[in-house]
Amino acid sequence: MEAGGGTWRVERLGPPADDRSVIGVADSDTVVVLHTTERGEVVGWVSEKGGAFVRGEPSEAGSEGLVLADAVPGPEGFLAVGNDFVSGLPVVLHSDDGRRWVRVATSGLDQRADVAGIAATDGGFVAVGALRTGAVPSMEPSFAPAVWHSSDGRSWTVEPLAVTSEGEGGVRGVVAVDGALVAVGQSGDEGTVWRSTDAGATWQASRVDLGDQTSGSVWLQDIAVVDGTLVAVGQSDAGGGFSRPLIGTSDDGGDSWSRVGLEDATTDGLEIYGLEGGPGRVFVLGSRFLDAYASPERCYTDLDACASDADPVVLTSSDGTDWDELDLSRVSDSEYLAIHDVVVTSPGSIFLIGVDEQVTAWTWPEESGPPLTTTPPSPPATNREQPLATHGDQLEPGVTYRYPLYIHCGMGYLGKFNGTHWYLSDAPAGTPETGAGHVPPDNWPVAQQTVFGLITLVAEDRIEYSIPSGDVIAVYAPSDREPAGCA
Repeated sequence: MEAGGGTWRVERLGPPADDRSVIGVADSDTVVVLHTTERGEVVGWVSEKGGAFVRGEPSEAGSEGLVLADAVPGPEGFLAVGNDFVSGLPVVLHSDDGRRWVRVATSGLDQRADVAGIAATDGGFVAVGALRTGAVPSMEPSFAPAVWHSSDGRSWTVEPLAVTSEGEGGVRGVVAVDGALVAVGQSGDEGTVWRSTDAGATWQASRVDLGDQTSGSVWLQDIAVVDGTLVAVGQSDAGGGFSRPLIGTSDDGGDSWSRVGLEDATTDGLEIYGLEGGPGRVFVLGSRFLDAYASPERCYTDLDACASDADPVVLTSSDGTDWDELDLSRVSDSEYLAIHDVVVTSPGSIFLIGVDEQVTAWTWPEESGPPLTTTPPSPPATNREQPLATHGDQLEPGVTYRYPLYIHCGMGYLGKFNGTHWYLSDAPAGTPETGAGHVPPDNWPVAQQTVFGLITLVAEDRIEYSIPSGDVIAVYAPSDREPAGCA
């Protein structure tokens, strides 16, 4: 696809793959894309020196429940790790050239676990993840952070890790930097860093302190390194069942961390699920979804954004501190787009690996930087003239408030205001039924089963609900009756 100043080269690599597992890995100027098939096979594709991808021979993965997690180049080809969700055991795959992959007969991987990442060391490999400590099957399994190290990719030794807080935990990513290994994850409700200076044989755990901007639970999703600076990403509990993204950097090998500030418009609705590093760049992988309950201000000023499904987001930085967002509208015009991985070759070409209609690779040449999007604008102040009301507020007579009305179970109950409940008492002739299974009129500002309208206390016993056009679409009266549940 064309993108001002350059073109994304698009290569379709496989059949429709909504539920396929897809990862990528680079070794100098060689890029490998690895994905599973519905028949339980593993397929490798290889691009060398910027050339087109060549498909390798499919190989049996040994299970239709294989989910790929990560891959690294090693001294004898490539090594990939994943999880067999049929057996619950980790899986190791090897390839000499990236084209044909074989499942490695391993020892030491006989405990149920979830492996999340792998790093190559001078003495072999270190994989990270979590041991399953609860019963299987279980609706609420328990996990404990762990690492596995191996000199050859076949014989592995597991090492349960110390925690900084009691509770469930796991390790999500690991990198090698300055002769040490640094891993990140979660211990209980704390973000945790583990460091090793002996190729993964022993580890020291420490809590990640990203300042007083974080509260509640913190979980770190991944880690990468760019020009000697460590970058970690994750989420923190923002209350009310919602989370907010976190990015932190460390210049001393993970001993201390600084929180990176991002524009509100960038972080609004953003959930980070991955981080990839390459020569001179790091990339954050995530998705953005403006939740109507969590972001009513944005929904009042950008209804179309709130009516959209979650969209993929890729942020990029050359130092871990200053971030830009890739313009993914120039990547694919498909209704469905998921970015699973980003790899960068040593010459500087960028490969986005994911799925739209098929497993696909998008390549941006090294001659110029990739197209960036402008930061989404914050809601303008002119749209905040009417205060935002919430359930339980005291309304002033004659004042018009913005009030999102959730209509999954219809418009019968407005909410609690001025110490009492308010129920529908009148609606203009022709007002349609609302609720699950009903479609509101096109001129109503509706997203996520919520009307983004206005309320006005016009009399002591009358609240009018209107839409921005000025039309009153419902009238409510007070009642002492407690509201019924809404399924």
